[in-house]
Amino acid sequence: MNDVVLNQVIVSFGEPGLDLPERNRLTEVVIETLRSEGSIFVGGARWREEWVMRISVICNATMPADADLVADIILDAWKAVSGSQE
Repeated sequence: MNDVVLNQVIVSFGEPGLDLPERNRLTEVVIETLRSEGSIFVGGARWREEWVMRISVICNATMPADADLVADIILDAWKAVSGSQE
């Protein structure tokens, strides 16, 4: 959703045509799913009127394989929340 110039990445969840309150709700549910699962910690934040999931990369030892693993964990949470089989 933005150019990465810091160690912060933000994403939101839901189909492009979905209304903002429902996208906000889905994003919050994904965040809570990830927190309750305990594999990774992400936060939520308001950005330009939208609720987003905020991911911070704070360790210089983070490697591309770590990013791939985290992406897979987030996608699995989204699939669980959305009921998607993709």
